[in-house]
Amino acid sequence: MQAITRIGPNGIEGVMPAFGQVVDVLNNFEPVPTPAPMQPEPTPTPSGHDHSDYSRAVTIKRIRTALRKRSGKAWRVYGHTGTAYGWFSIKSPDARCVDQAYDYDRGGLYGPETPDPHGHMSEADRAELSELMGGIRVFSDGVSVASSHEYYAEHIDRAEGVEPCRIGTQYWD
Repeated sequence: MQAITRIGPNGIEGVMPAFGQVVDVLNNFEPVPTPAPMQPEPTPTPSGHDHSDYSRAVTIKRIRTALRKRSGKAWRVYGHTGTAYGWFSIKSPDARCVDQAYDYDRGGLYGPETPDPHGHMSEADRAELSELMGGIRVFSDGVSVASSHEYYAEHIDRAEGVEPCRIGTQYWD
């Protein structure tokens, strides 16, 4: 769009800005530079951690990185799909899982109708993950983290080895 000529008491005085252009009317209609978009300030928590991004991918990455850094071992932190999309689990990688389909929590073997293709965590890995996560109970299939900001913040803090600033509360029936 072409600029419109401005007509003042002395005739043509200059050029008006194009429609929508921001100008400084006190400074001879000079264009005003567009400010950079503002970034939200990180939200400090009592633990001193930034919990401003609660996306599932960022939470999974932070937990995986923190556990590897603290233990020196890889941990399988993976998201669920479908209706459980926001949920994710933490367990030992398949290579360290017990090959037999033994259900430690129920004290017996799974039947052939419910095999677990990834195996179950060994007692040693369960104990280590429990210690890394602040003493929470770790089942044979790992730790399941619910889909809420409170649960995400709690498990990020636990994985990073600090006292959780929030504790997730059950929101389902």
